Amino acid sequence: MELQHWVRARPAHAPLLELSNVLAASGSASQLFPGVSYDGLLITNGPEFYRDDNVLFVTHYPDQRQFRLQYRLHGHVHSERFCSEADIHAALTTALHGCFGITFDPASKNG
Repeated sequence: MELQHWVRARPAHAPLLELSNVLAASGSASQLFPGVSYDGLLITNGPEFYRDDNVLFVTHYPDQRQFRLQYRLHGHVHSERFCSEADIHAALTTALHGCFGITFDPASKNG
């Protein structure tokens, strides 16, 4: 709900809201613990959340029509990747598997 309000004030970031809806509807949703920051989505694989440790930041750059996926581990950037809006599902699938060992399938939980 917080992200929806934020995106309403910034409609160019609608792809970020769409991505959060895909995450929520995925079969992997129960393994993910997302949060929202001013910069975008923060995703981890456990209920204890540390901003700079074992967290995947997903940032949207509407002017470039790109996403940045940045994995932080022990207070440092461990990996970083940029991708187009069209390639975000594939990039997120790779990142979630590489960071947390989670197999992300953007298909709905219900089939």
